[in-house]
Amino acid sequence: MAHGFIPDEAPMPTDFAEYTMELMRRVQAEHALLDAQEAEEREEEQRADEERAERARSGELGPEWRTVQQRIDLHQTTLEDVFSGADETTAAATLRGRARDNLSQLRELWEEREDETDEPTPLDLLNGARGESAAHLRAAAQHIQAVIADVQRRRDEGNLA
Repeated sequence: MAHGFIPDEAPMPTDFAEYTMELMRRVQAEHALLDAQEAEEREEEQRADEERAERARSGELGPEWRTVQQRIDLHQTTLEDVFSGADETTAAATLRGRARDNLSQLRELWEEREDETDEPTPLDLLNGARGESAAHLRAAAQHIQAVIADVQRRRDEGNLA
């Protein structure tokens, strides 16, 4: 699936009503694309969360996860509460500590990998994606500004009906 702003290179109509309708069509198409991407990502997150929950319920992830999942199932806590620190139970604190340790180890592995190879680490890829996202937003904003300036110029010149 394509990601992000896709400029439409077709020329814009000169009639103001048609111009406005075409602009709206392009905005709606971009909005529909983003909505579809978000829905797909939500579905994948839900599938992954349900798989994790099943593994936790079965005890495959350890006793702390089983305890926390039971509390989640009873609506006594959430994953957000567990990992934000709002859930102060022993099981939640243990999971937070493990998560911190795992993230520290992961960062160390990435740093070692960075020293050993010219290949980008996952952290490099994440930072690159952030940069691309920011660039995409800047490009979309510039495109919108250009369209607005063009509409104003055409209106001022009397070229829009």
